[in-house]
Amino acid sequence: MCFPSFSRPALSRSSLRSAALSFAIAFGLLQAGLAANVDRRPAAPLAGAGTISLRELQGGAWRVRFDLPRPVARLDLGPHLLGYRSRSWRVLDDGVEIVVENGRDVLRATRSGGRFSAARVDVAPQAIRMLRTYEALTPFGDGGVLIYTGHFQPWGENGARRDMAISVEPLLGRRVSAFGDVGPRLENWRSRFENPAFIYVGETPAVRNSKLVAAIDPETPDWAAREVGAFVIEVTDYLSGRFGWPLKATPNLFLSYGGNATPGRAMFEGDALPAQMRIGLRGGAWDTRSEFAENVLRQGLAHEAAHLWQTAARPISEDAPDWIHEGGADAIAAETLVALGWWGAPDLERDRAEARSRCFFMLRGASLPALEARGQVAASYDCGHLINELVARAHPEGAVGFWRAFVNRARAAGGYDADLFFGLAGELGGERFGEALRRFAILPQGRPAEAYLAAERALGAGLANQRIEAADADPSIAKAGDH
Repeated sequence: MCFPSFSRPALSRSSLRSAALSFAIAFGLLQAGLAANVDRRPAAPLAGAGTISLRELQGGAWRVRFDLPRPVARLDLGPHLLGYRSRSWRVLDDGVEIVVENGRDVLRATRSGGRFSAARVDVAPQAIRMLRTYEALTPFGDGGVLIYTGHFQPWGENGARRDMAISVEPLLGRRVSAFGDVGPRLENWRSRFENPAFIYVGETPAVRNSKLVAAIDPETPDWAAREVGAFVIEVTDYLSGRFGWPLKATPNLFLSYGGNATPGRAMFEGDALPAQMRIGLRGGAWDTRSEFAENVLRQGLAHEAAHLWQTAARPISEDAPDWIHEGGADAIAAETLVALGWWGAPDLERDRAEARSRCFFMLRGASLPALEARGQVAASYDCGHLINELVARAHPEGAVGFWRAFVNRARAAGGYDADLFFGLAGELGGERFGEALRRFAILPQGRPAEAYLAAERALGAGLANQRIEAADADPSIAKAGDH
């Protein structure tokens, strides 16, 4: 899985599929020229911390100023991102430059032995265009922009993010929104989560109440904008009750609309950070409300909402496979749609059958880890959905019940990996089931359907054994021959 930040990684970079549930990748960004402006010093930082000040310039660029509590020789900005920063970042200060060191972008003193405690960079709104990577700046139709702070917050030598407060100063008349904070600017702001966040700059959020703060691109078709606001609240209320804990912040939703240049398509893309969702809609099928478009929208929103609760569990390392959380979000979303009455049993079975068909096709002659390593994102969703759907059968409360237990187990362990996932599956469905599931998820598959059925049979046997053991342990349960 490719996390935008890893000290406390975000759980989701959901891609688009282009069938009945169409997902696409890489939402193109507008480009704008740099504009000069007069510098103003940021507000005083909190004690012992540095500040990152982002000031909007005319023309769409941003001036970013790093102020550090002590001089440094280098500042690690994060992964190289295929030259994104060298293309769109311009260092304004003599004695400081952006270089690439070991695959990472670094602000470095140009003079040997030199140090700096402040640096200014102008950032043009150019697209990164990397699979499963959040854009630094995502434009909205009203001239608004969504900032992902992870591309600006530097890293320390200990492998964690530096402690930096963030200030955002937009152009006059525009508003800044982050979680429940909405105002003309942000001063020395920190996310309440140990993770980078989205910050929106533009008009006042269209929806702002105790259950949701939503900035919605005004170009979005009216029916979709209304549906999003209502459905997200319905889903988050449901998941809060099922998981048993509320989110630590009022959920944020940021909806961008990319137009209807593709007739007949309902393209949905989504990102999720703790308590925040960004979705993008494109395609002509959004123009008119239809059963097809409604289903794409609701299924995508339910998937992203599931990630908000999954973020309570963190991977131990970047080696944790994507299918764990992406397939889990698909399984939770399917359960949610049934529980809320939007899907019936035929819809649920059709969804599972389509995932099986696509997964088996991709997995034939390959392994799921190899598919993920090659960037075949669909395998993380479809095969992950199958795996999560099987473990959901092992838990009496389905996918949400399994993930509630998994989150609690991961919290106690300091993070999760595949071993923790298979271990819990084996506890719930029997040791043979856990091992059969591991073989399906990890080994190359010549006949993936047979490997899947082996795991399914092992689960059935494991659950049957549990019922027998429970009956033996409880004399009040009647056994065959007792009548």
